[in-house]
Amino acid sequence: MRQSWGLSLLLGLCWLSPKAQGARVATAPQAVLRLEGGIYAPQLSSNSRYLAYTDAEGLSLRVLDLNSQDVVELSRGKVGPSFLWTPDGNRLFFRELLREGKNLNTHIKVFDATLQKISEIQTIEGSSGYLSFDPRSYKLYLVHEHGLYQQQLEYPTRTRPKWTQKPGLPYVVWIATQKAMLQLKDGGLTWETIPDDGSGVQSFAVSPDGQSLAWATEAKNLYMKQSADAKPILIGKGRDPAWHPYRSLLVYAAARMIGPKVFDYDLRVLDLKGQTRYLQQTPQLAERWPVWLDSDTILYTAEAATDLLRLRLTPEVPTPPPSAPIASAHEPKP
Repeated sequence: MRQSWGLSLLLGLCWLSPKAQGARVATAPQAVLRLEGGIYAPQLSSNSRYLAYTDAEGLSLRVLDLNSQDVVELSRGKVGPSFLWTPDGNRLFFRELLREGKNLNTHIKVFDATLQKISEIQTIEGSSGYLSFDPRSYKLYLVHEHGLYQQQLEYPTRTRPKWTQKPGLPYVVWIATQKAMLQLKDGGLTWETIPDDGSGVQSFAVSPDGQSLAWATEAKNLYMKQSADAKPILIGKGRDPAWHPYRSLLVYAAARMIGPKVFDYDLRVLDLKGQTRYLQQTPQLAERWPVWLDSDTILYTAEAATDLLRLRLTPEVPTPPPSAPIASAHEPKP
């Protein structure tokens, strides 16, 4: 379906080619476009053309074509954060949970954005976790009630990720479920639950080299695991992690606290050395769901808002200053 936009296009689509705009530094976030409904859990395709997102309940999975401004609704079932773009940026895999009679079943589907066609790949009886992708093997993973679903993606021009595999590190696959993050070893023969606060997984992100993992829980705690052998680290209160496409930087929505309660979110960047830096401090605007448009531009939205915002950093993403370590980092309790 085509969505009615009203004042949808706020700045034109010049933001699709930020490098052509020179080395300007945005001193404030800019509204790029406005949708009729909110934007939740957005995932940007690698070619920066398509943006997939859901509503606040994890329903109504949609894809926005940033060139034509068309919005297509792919599913009205329960999807949550269980969708991801293929490395070429032209297909979107997603898992939806549908109530069929007395049973809740899992449907794995793929949307071809070029052909504008949805195909069903697999139907599995019962519920399941979230679709996960290993960028090294190009495999999709999904834990369900009867075992582990795997699918190999094949690309003739497939290349290694820009982050290179570090020699000597054990090979591990990160898989997300509603309840916890899993660490898959031995080619899928064994897996173990990664300890956190136990409240369930709200969002997660695997680094481009497949080695590091960041995830947020329903209790609004953000964790990081830098390798298979490393212990989980509690970064602090936050949500919505997103790795830089080729640098060891993580952007996320950092929580602002009043006592034990979260009252706001601001974007914050962290590197693997544990150094952090706030990108924004915007009272009364809860900044959420950042995604990297390119190496120095972040798209994001805000709670209870319909605008897609752009934050332009310096041409080189600034390395957080060493004077701002993570003071609260510690191992989570099992």
